[in-house]
Amino acid sequence: IVNNGDIVQQFRKAKRGTLSIHALVPGMFKGQKNPIMKRRVDTITQELSVMMKKSFAAARPSNDESGDSNDEIDKWLLQVLLANPEVVICTLSKCIPVGPTDRPQLLPTTTSATTDCDQDQNIVPGSSTATNKVG
Repeated sequence: IVNNGDIVQQFRKAKRGTLSIHALVPGMFKGQKNPIMKRRVDTITQELSVMMKKSFAAARPSNDESGDSNDEIDKWLLQVLLANPEVVICTLSKCIPVGPTDRPQLLPTTTSATTDCDQDQNIVPGSSTATNKVG
């Protein structure tokens, strides 16, 4: 198992445009069309994306002008779950291709970096005070 420091260091070295951020709320797991807190988690992920672009190349748009994605490049997934209005749970995972080679699906690996909540920075809108930071 890779510890959080190792995976964060790998993420720091990742190429541009390899990060995908997924915003999640509990209602999405129940199949709700318009789950409660969806707008809030979308706002959190937008702010998180802006913050991460300053420090991590993977969060910045790819500068590949041809539009072809290189299958050899590692892909990264940041999942942001707003568990309740004051608790945000994030996982950062490296993804591996699975399935047919013509259209491989990406599957997160079992190792991931969890984040620490810190009350010094506030990116959660409203009255919430918990935030997430990577590294």
